[in-house]
Amino acid sequence: MNSIKYAHDRRRDERLKINRDISNKTINIIEENFKKKEWDINDTDDLVKLYDNIYYELDLKFTNLRSNYLACRAFSKYIEKYNHVHNKNLEVPVIPYIKIKDKLIIGADFIKHGQTVANTIPKIVKHVNQSDKKFSPQWGNKLVELSIYSTIIHGGLTDVDLLVQFYKWLISDRKLQNIETNGKPMLFAQISIANKKYGVRNKNTSTLCKNINYILDDLTACCVKAINKLTNFKEERELAQVIQAISKELNLGIKKKPNQSNIASCDLIKYSAYHLLNTHKSTISPILLQVLQGKLKTCSLTLKQLEHYKKPSFNKKPRVVEWRDLYEIDFRSTVNAKEYDELTQEFRRKVHCAINLKQNRSQVIQNLEILLREYNQPNVERLFKWLIYLLKRGTKNEPKGRLIEVKTVKEYFGSFGALWLSETDGVTEADFSDWDANDYQRVIDSILEDKKIKHIEIRDEKETPNSPPSDEDINDIDDFIGNHQFLTTSKNNNLMEEQKKELPESTFTIGRLLDFHSFLVNEYDAPALEYKRNYQESVKAQVISPTVFNEIKGYIKTFNMEEHRRNLCLLIFILAYRTGMRISEIRGIMVKDFENPDEQPTFIIQRNKARSLKTDNAQRRIPLYCLLHEDEMQIFQKVFYQQQQANRDFLFSTGAGKSPLSKDFLYKLFNVTLNNLLKNNKFTYHSFRHTAISHLALVMAESEFTKVFTDYNEEQCKTIINILSGCNEEQGRWVALASFAGHGEPIVTFKYYIHFAHLIAGEAVSKVEITLPFNLLNKLTEITYDSINDADKTAYNKDVVPLYKIKNRIIRGLAYKTIISDSITSKLPVLPEIPKQEQDNSIFIPIHYEKVREIASVLQKDDTEAERHAKIQYIADTSGIDSKIISTIHEKLWNLYTNKQVKLTEVSTFENRLNKAMETAYKISCTEGEKLIDFVNIFIKRVNRKNPPYFGKKDHNEIKKFLDIGTKLVPIHKNWTLIAKTEEDITDLKKKIGLPKPKSPSKNILFKPEKGLSGYRVSLTFNGRANGELKYLGILLYLMINDAYMK
Repeated sequence: MNSIKYAHDRRRDERLKINRDISNKTINIIEENFKKKEWDINDTDDLVKLYDNIYYELDLKFTNLRSNYLACRAFSKYIEKYNHVHNKNLEVPVIPYIKIKDKLIIGADFIKHGQTVANTIPKIVKHVNQSDKKFSPQWGNKLVELSIYSTIIHGGLTDVDLLVQFYKWLISDRKLQNIETNGKPMLFAQISIANKKYGVRNKNTSTLCKNINYILDDLTACCVKAINKLTNFKEERELAQVIQAISKELNLGIKKKPNQSNIASCDLIKYSAYHLLNTHKSTISPILLQVLQGKLKTCSLTLKQLEHYKKPSFNKKPRVVEWRDLYEIDFRSTVNAKEYDELTQEFRRKVHCAINLKQNRSQVIQNLEILLREYNQPNVERLFKWLIYLLKRGTKNEPKGRLIEVKTVKEYFGSFGALWLSETDGVTEADFSDWDANDYQRVIDSILEDKKIKHIEIRDEKETPNSPPSDEDINDIDDFIGNHQFLTTSKNNNLMEEQKKELPESTFTIGRLLDFHSFLVNEYDAPALEYKRNYQESVKAQVISPTVFNEIKGYIKTFNMEEHRRNLCLLIFILAYRTGMRISEIRGIMVKDFENPDEQPTFIIQRNKARSLKTDNAQRRIPLYCLLHEDEMQIFQKVFYQQQQANRDFLFSTGAGKSPLSKDFLYKLFNVTLNNLLKNNKFTYHSFRHTAISHLALVMAESEFTKVFTDYNEEQCKTIINILSGCNEEQGRWVALASFAGHGEPIVTFKYYIHFAHLIAGEAVSKVEITLPFNLLNKLTEITYDSINDADKTAYNKDVVPLYKIKNRIIRGLAYKTIISDSITSKLPVLPEIPKQEQDNSIFIPIHYEKVREIASVLQKDDTEAERHAKIQYIADTSGIDSKIISTIHEKLWNLYTNKQVKLTEVSTFENRLNKAMETAYKISCTEGEKLIDFVNIFIKRVNRKNPPYFGKKDHNEIKKFLDIGTKLVPIHKNWTLIAKTEEDITDLKKKIGLPKPKSPSKNILFKPEKGLSGYRVSLTFNGRANGELKYLGILLYLMINDAYMK
């Protein structure tokens, strides 16, 4: 036994020596850089350069992954302590744990076996292609094997639990959903995995479920299409048997008796990432690859949530809210009690002194009772009385229960005491009496969620220079940095030591929190909670769409209260939706926190008398100027300057402004607004935090899905990426996003807040170029030479067909439903106001022309009749537009295409002129409807596929009618051009149609001769060229006019 203890002691001493050396070297690098006069740490740009320089020197000094990670952690902890000691607000660098994990998958063994696995792609293609019996059972087996192989190699899916569920999906219903962006379909399968420890909680059960939206690669889509055509398809093998068959065929390593628990170690799964990381045009990052590998937990939105994302159910007549509905004064609250958050550091110091380990139990109890009389808020009272109860339990006065040491009681307070006080700040006695189980559950969940931020998942691996650091390593570094002496006063040093002792780094015990709640149930009649002690990580995957947010903004504008108060309410929602700040962070915003409020408003989240931050990482900068839209920025400016002129301290305050609005007020504001506006509302305040981080994840990934799920344009996205990267630019955008969210590491950001991670990863994987021999492609999809040539003339050569070039052809007919599209997000231009009597005389259908454009872009795609009818029904269901109107639009488009081969083709340079033309057309439709009908009838009669409308020699009257309305719609006459064979013909036409002499050269109608033309053409040009603007305007007006008037 002594020899074993001696060995353990030697290893511990060696570890301490190595980690102390890492800490000392890191501190030297940091302090040498801080001493350089070229850096001004108060300047943001200089701070970025300083951090970059430190990271560069750390990379040079610490070359292996463990020591590099520990050095980066030491850097982060150093800045935390530096801020405390010097009362600074420097941005705390995020610990780049994921960056370290990314590098762990790279090594000689990985490269060697990864190349072997990647080289099997031609072999599997040849193996499947050699099958002649297309509809035999063996053919079905080969299709399944090819699907699983492609899903692993091209799709990057190596999470075994997810792979098992995907396999079950493949051999069962194979339902695919579609998300359309920029006209490009993205097919995905939603897969749900039951999980005991992580996921979304199911209704009425204690089980958790992890939802994954997995985007199929092109080859797997081909295989699914082929499997769907098999009449007697039946697959009875387990996934492990399929993997074994693939590995045997390709001579890849696998265990003799594979099963679900050990197939992760087979070569096909273990080394598949090599292909994606090294293949041509692959944009998948190692972090996103870990999402597909299951190493990084994340949870997607359900199909129901996606379907309701842009078509939520609103109450028709929401109740008008008044200020008194949100702000009720509680006369039972304590008036003269000291505010503990006004003296945060003093309060913590007093608690530390009260629970003095050198004093006996009775003295500690007496200290707490004295402190309770000084700080007698309801939340402080509950916590302190519990601590006193624990100290008395097991003594002569309270013989029941186990005796607990004073040191242990102090650790209980340190584990969640400060977080409890922060979460219940401002809650009155009356509020506590009204609280139900959901209120207590919310507080507990928030505390648990925050405690997770401080912990890192460490896998049990053999310790090598490239393996992750152990818990002991991390604790060593934190202790060494915590004990480092800064050049400051002893008072500050003592305070730091007190704070360090008060918040130990020990693992959080949910049992203590539940014991505390049991005490509240017995002593304060709190409702009981059904919370299991075997800890589950429950995720509330909720994202609020821009559609809902715009309705919220519109609803708040109807509140029956003073404009200033209405703007306060509106700005609270804006900041919650755009920044994802915690409710205590929003509540504690002070007017003095803002920098450059006139042009680029930015504020610093830091501790103040109304806001005690949960973690040091929560101290950060929020650049409002790149996150808020123009109308939202105007609201901010109004509120900010009004609060500044009223000399109020807090941004969200009334009266004297010396204290902010209570948390209860904010929660009530969100609950009342959401419940009044939405049917069956399931959103809470925290849904806004999930929304902001999920939206910004799409932006930071430069995903096409940004256009579908957010309302940020391309320019805003570029600005956000540039600004948010900040000091974390070298570490990557995911670390920058974690820093913005106030998280210590990106792990927690992915695990609890990013609900589009699988879509982002799948989109990156889908860009990988996969090629197939034509004969195999034909076997799988029955696509012919002609259809390939129609889709893309460059998509075929003698050897292979690139699948990405004919993707639309491959997936045609595969999607069960298009559940969301970016076309719904377009903002409708405002039409001119017209008296109601004139509106009733309009010959247009009662739909905005932008909606007609959206409907036309969907309906005129080359689909089968069944698909077109399905689309008509889907548009009717999602938009609320009468299906008869949609059918009429479809019929008109179809007639144009079949009779004249004409389609509504977008013209990018025409947008502004089109909006003005349609505004004019709407006025004309009310006052001169018959003339507009003549214009459209002439256009439909004369239009053709390639050239501008053609008129014969005797059609002068039609040309006159056409130009009479046409020049009103597009009034700049020089954009109109008349084309004839000779100048004499043009002169003759001018006389016959009686064109007036222009008052200025800008109102000239241009004339252009064209050889061989027997009649006339009328064209709408821009910069001297016809680019389809007249055709687009004419077809759109044709679709807009009510069919009854056309007849």
